[in-house]
Amino acid sequence: MQLYAFRLGKSLRDLRKKQGLTQERLALMIGTKHSRISNIERGCAIPSFPDVVKLCRALEVDPKDLADVSTLKCSEHPPPSDDHAPV
Repeated sequence: MQLYAFRLGKSLRDLRKKQGLTQERLALMIGTKHSRISNIERGCAIPSFPDVVKLCRALEVDPKDLADVSTLKCSEHPPPSDDHAPV
């Protein structure tokens, strides 16, 4: 998942800068703090689906332009080690 987080963050940073937006401005546009945008851009945090939608709306892009998940394979990511039932 770390590679996915890094790719999403890089895409977000590239799109934001292309539009001349600061992290602070983008954060205000989606109702969060600039530190959250910074964490996402650095790959330290993976945004929730609702946040991805907000980011896409703010940047006026489709989700595929922000986060290409077509290369992700569930078999490459072990399930979390908790007591939840397998899906």
